[in-house]
Amino acid sequence: MNISIKFKQILALDKGLFSVTKNIYKTQEEEPGHQFKSVKRIKRVFWIYAASIGELKSALYISRLIAELPYFKNNNIKPLFFVSFDTASAYRIYKKIPLAVLPGYVFFFHPISCPGFAVRSYAKKIKPDFFISVEHAIHKNLIIALSKLNARICYLGLDFGSDYAKKKEKKIDHLKSVDKKLLKNICISVTDEAGKEKLVKEYGNALYSITVLQDPLKLNITDIYQPYSSHVSQVSSDAPAVKNTEGGVEGYKDKTYRVIAFVSVHKKETDFFLRLMPSIKKEVENGIDSAKKLKLIFIPRNIKNVAKIKRKALKAKFKPVYFKKDGIPVKDFTNMDGADVLIIDEYGVLNDIYKYADIVYVGKSLFAEERGGHNVIEPAVYAKPVITGPFADNFKDIIEIFLKNDAITVFNQEEFTRLFAGFIKNEKLWKNRGLNAYNTYMERKKKAKDNLSDFFNKELFG
Repeated sequence: MNISIKFKQILALDKGLFSVTKNIYKTQEEEPGHQFKSVKRIKRVFWIYAASIGELKSALYISRLIAELPYFKNNNIKPLFFVSFDTASAYRIYKKIPLAVLPGYVFFFHPISCPGFAVRSYAKKIKPDFFISVEHAIHKNLIIALSKLNARICYLGLDFGSDYAKKKEKKIDHLKSVDKKLLKNICISVTDEAGKEKLVKEYGNALYSITVLQDPLKLNITDIYQPYSSHVSQVSSDAPAVKNTEGGVEGYKDKTYRVIAFVSVHKKETDFFLRLMPSIKKEVENGIDSAKKLKLIFIPRNIKNVAKIKRKALKAKFKPVYFKKDGIPVKDFTNMDGADVLIIDEYGVLNDIYKYADIVYVGKSLFAEERGGHNVIEPAVYAKPVITGPFADNFKDIIEIFLKNDAITVFNQEEFTRLFAGFIKNEKLWKNRGLNAYNTYMERKKKAKDNLSDFFNKELFG
C-alpha cells in the first residue's frame, strides 16, 4: 500500500476518532484510570491494539468475551471498545462489517511510529481503563502515556518459542528502560513456560503479573459478522454437520470437481504451486478417480499481486478468472465448466472459500523467507483438511496440537512434489483428517475460552 495513501487514511480517521471521543465523554466524568471505587462512569473503556486481520478477529472475540464477564453482567456496566490496527487490509475488513454488529466499538489506525506527542494525544482522548495488545509488544512512549492515566496494560499471547518469534517480539526489551514503577501496571500472558521463564529472568517481580495461557488465543475464533449478542464461541452456522462414519466426513457434497484452495500465499509460494500443479492436475485426473477434475483457488496475502498470479496461471496453461472483477462467486466457480483457477481479488471472503473447498493449503509457511503462517483453525471449523508448510511459526502451538490428533498435514517443498498428488487421490484420508481437525477444535475451544475468561477476571478485575 502507498505510504502517502495510508498517511491520509490515518489523518482522516484521527479526525473522526477525536470527534467521537468528544461526544462519548461530554456527559462522563473526566477522571481516568481503573480504580473502580473512585470512578462512576457508566462505561469501562478498553483500547485493544490489533495489528492486522488475524489480530482484528481475535480482538473482536476478546471484546465479546470481556462483555460477558461477571463484572459487567452483575453490575449492569457497559464496556466501550476502541480497536486500533496497522494495516489497510484490516481496515477493509472492518469496513465490511455491518454497523449494527458493532455497538460500543470505535475503530482507527494505530498511531504511526508512536512519537510521544502523538500517543499522549490518543491516550488522553480515549481515556482507557485498560489497554490490551494482541500478540505484539508496544512502544515505550505508549506505555508511558497509558501509565500516566493509570491504565492497566496487558500484553496478550506473546510467543518466545522460536527464533522468528524472538525477532518479532524483540521490542519487549524496551521494558528494561521503562521506570519500574510503570512496570507495575503491566500484565503479560505468554504461550508457554519458556516464555514465562525468560520474562521472570529479565524483569523479576517488577511486572504486575506473568501468566501462561496454555491453550492458544487463536483457538478462540468467531465469525466477525455475527451479531454482538450471539454466543462468542459459536461455530459458524455454515459449518457442515459432521460425524464419524465409515466413509469419512458427512457434509461433502458429491460433485464433478475437487477444489483446492491456497490461502494467504506469498509470491514464492504462488510461483511454486503454479509450476507444480499442472503435473499434479494431470496425475490426479488420469488416476482411478478420473471423473474428479481439479479446480484451484488462489487467495494472495496481498491482493495487489492478483495480476501477476493471472499472468503466471495463463503461462501454466490454466484458465484463470477473478472473483470480484469477473463477478464469479466461489460457489458458482466450484461447479462451473471452463475456468479452473479462481483468483480472489478482494479481502473478507475466506468463509465462502472454506465452505466450498475440499482441501485447504494455509500459506506464508513454505519458504523460510516468507515465514509466519496463517490461522489453521479457520478451515478446521468447516471440517476441511488443512495442509501447511514447515515455517508457520506463529501457529506452531496449534499445529503441534493438531499433529498429535492426526488433524493436519505438514509438507515441505520436496514432499509437495512427491506426495501431493497421492494425498489428493486418497479421499478417505483427507476427509477423516478434516474431521479430526474439526473435533480437535471443538474439544479445545471451550478450555481455551475458560482460560482466557479466568485470565481477564483475575488480571483486569481481580
